[in-house]
Amino acid sequence: MPLTLPEVLLRRFRLTWARATLGAAVVFLLLLAVVLLAEGISLEEFYTSGIWRAALVSPTVVLYFMAIFPWTIRARLEEAQAFRPLVNLDDAGFQAMLEEDPTFRLRNAWLVTALGFAFGAALRLLGLFPSSPWLNAYTILTSGLMWASISLGAYTGMASPPVVTLAQKHGLRLDLFDLSFLQPVARNALIVVLIFVGGITVTLFYVPLQALLDPVNLILYLGIAAITVWIFFQSMRGTHRAIVAEKQREIVYVRRWMTSTYQRLQARAEDLDEVQQSTAQLRAWLALEQRLLAVPEWPYDTRTLRSLFISILVPIISVLARVAMERLF
Repeated sequence: MPLTLPEVLLRRFRLTWARATLGAAVVFLLLLAVVLLAEGISLEEFYTSGIWRAALVSPTVVLYFMAIFPWTIRARLEEAQAFRPLVNLDDAGFQAMLEEDPTFRLRNAWLVTALGFAFGAALRLLGLFPSSPWLNAYTILTSGLMWASISLGAYTGMASPPVVTLAQKHGLRLDLFDLSFLQPVARNALIVVLIFVGGITVTLFYVPLQALLDPVNLILYLGIAAITVWIFFQSMRGTHRAIVAEKQREIVYVRRWMTSTYQRLQARAEDLDEVQQSTAQLRAWLALEQRLLAVPEWPYDTRTLRSLFISILVPIISVLARVAMERLF
């Protein structure tokens, strides 16, 4: 599979995911310590004034995405390996196939990351701390990094080349009556959704309850949730198109034979044996057509959709739980 931007950077600096995540955590803590010293803010004031919320939410999300990103890579590899036995290629040829015409481009990844950083920094400019230049610079930087990681994660989830499309160029024929081998595609899409839902849920613990009910924040969170669902379907769109194309091809083939059989039946309507034979064939073609029409056009099943629905409810349940706890205690 084409390397993602984080993988390229890790290889260039010869780092593992664990070391990179730990190093980023240390850097964030050191920067925060320097900022607090420069602003003369004590740890007690840091906590009681609520500064900790704005100072820690963005680094937490960045570290969360760094820690969870290897799972997305593993899911992508599992999706690709699901097609390995179905393509008549050796290992080198299969790897070369995965590199064919990738929609993922490092240049685009850098651009998406930069735009995400700019958006996060601009968003933070709407809520600066008064007379706190060091703290403002820190929160602007970390907010930019948070949205850069979110943007890069979304781009990586959407821009990976559809393996089924690549495999079809090398002789893969979909068995429409057994699409179970496509389950890793849906599983990969669901993992991307779970990662983003987890990121949303993490931020909810840092945002004051009153701020969560602010219309601007509600629109922002609803927008992120909608984008997450869109990513789920978009990441499977290539597979969906492949299923639809194969399904239409088979239906056209069946209907052509149905037309031919019916025409033969009309032409030899007086031949009882021919009528019986053609009628039996016509019934068989009709049954096959109904089976083809019933073939699902997406690789997910009911369980996957149920998991998607439940995952979207997790942030809502978290907010309701916070409301209930504040009222009880």
